[in-house]
Amino acid sequence: MGAKIDAFISEILAQPGFIAAAASDPQWSNHLDNIERGLNGIDQRADDEPAMIEIVDEIQTVIAPNDLSLKQRLLRVEKLLAKARDAGRIIH
Repeated sequence: MGAKIDAFISEILAQPGFIAAAASDPQWSNHLDNIERGLNGIDQRADDEPAMIEIVDEIQTVIAPNDLSLKQRLLRVEKLLAKARDAGRIIH
């Protein structure tokens, strides 16, 4: 899933709105770093924790380019990260 995460993050970084927001306030870059760290954490734990496979599958479906807008995909990713965090599986 690492390449898919990289592609998703790159897609966000290429958005003019994100570029402008990050230039004016570093919190946006920090927030994206946290999202990327959470996604990578879930990906790494999937091999050791079978319960994470379901969340990984959901994340892969969401981050792949599809008919959802980037904003909708990002919101769903954040919900899935919260789901994993609430289950005590990652620190995000």
